Amino acid sequence: KKVHKAIEVCPHCRKKLTDLEGHIQFAHGHICERCGQRFATEGHWRQHMRDRHGLDGKDAAKDDAKKKIERWVKGKKGKGRGKGRDRDKAAEGGAAALFFWRHG
Repeated sequence: KKVHKAIEVCPHCRKKLTDLEGHIQFAHGHICERCGQRFATEGHWRQHMRDRHGLDGKDAAKDDAKKKIERWVKGKKGKGRGKGRDRDKAAEGGAAALFFWRHG
C-alpha cells in the first residue's frame, strides 16, 4: 500500500514539497533584516550584506540583531492594551494631554 504525503508549496521559491518546514530552514534559513532577501547559507548572507549594504563581518551581525529587535519592538507597540496604550494616545495629544493622563 502506497502512502502519499501532502504536497505544500514554498512561499519563497514556489517549489512543491512534502517537508515545507525543513525546506525553508535549509534553503531559506538566513534572512536579510534590511531588505528581506533569503539565503541558503550564512556565507551568501554575509556576501550580500557586504556587497549590497556595505557591512562587513561583525557589523553585519550587529545590524541584523538591531533590525530584529526594532521589528520586535514595533510589533509589541501595536499590540499594547490598557494604560500603556492610553498613555501613547495621550502622548500623541501633546504634553498637556500626557500631563492630565498622568495626574488625572
